[in-house]
Formats: sequence, C-alpha cells, structure tokens
Amino acid sequence: MVRPRLGLHSPPSQTLTVRHADLAVQATTVTDMPDAPTRLTISESEDQTLILVGELDAHSSPQLASSLESLDPASVITLEMSLLEFMDSSGLRVLIEANQRADAASGSLILFEPTRIVSKLLTVSGLDPVLQVKRA
Repeated sequence: MVRPRLGLHSPPSQTLTVRHADLAVQATTVTDMPDAPTRLTISESEDQTLILVGELDAHSSPQLASSLESLDPASVITLEMSLLEFMDSSGLRVLIEANQRADAASGSLILFEPTRIVSKLLTVSGLDPVLQVKRA
C-alpha cells in the first residue's frame, strides 16, 4: 500500500523588538505549532465521499468539520476511514455533530472501513450502535 506524502506547513510568526534601557532585542515568536507534518488529508470524491488519511485530533478536527459542513446533509455522506491512523474525542465530536445534522435533514452519515483503532474508540465510547459503520 502506498501512503501519500504528508506536507509541511509554515507556522505564522511575528517578530518583536523589545527595548529595555539601551538594549534592544529582536525575537521571533511562533504563534502556531512549529513545522509539523499535516495531520489529516481529506480528499473529496463526486459522490459526497470524504477519504480521510492520517490523524483526526484536536488540531485537525476543525478541518473535517468544515469539509462536512460543505456537504448536503440530506444526502448520504460517506467517510472512508481505512487510512485513518488515529482519532480522539475531538474527532468523535465532529462525527456526532455531522450525524445529528444528517439525521435532522433525513440524510445519513456512513463510516466506511474504519481502522481497528477507530472501531475500538467507537465501541469504548458507546457510539458504535449510534453511528452507521459499513465494511467491505
């Protein structure tokens, strides 16, 4: 299996000059995380399917939430999760909210082929009977 290369992002920074008496010091502060690999890659196909690759955590869950909000909740939305290596409670929150929007609009959210670690998190959290999981 070939895994996609995950890119690096440049954090925003700010240069400050601090003056004290006759001494001037310049410092660069990083206002975001230092250069780190992109944690989550989301690819969208034409049939409202999002393919998730990487890690779904507090840092990357807003990215998924934004992608899900752009889709029609009255349709069938599929999240292909076979390449999702990690998910925490932030990811669960995004899934619950997307599922609630889909239910309210008479649509559905399908979690397709979640990895073992994601399946275990769904079971431990008690969400496996609430969220629709499909396997090939």
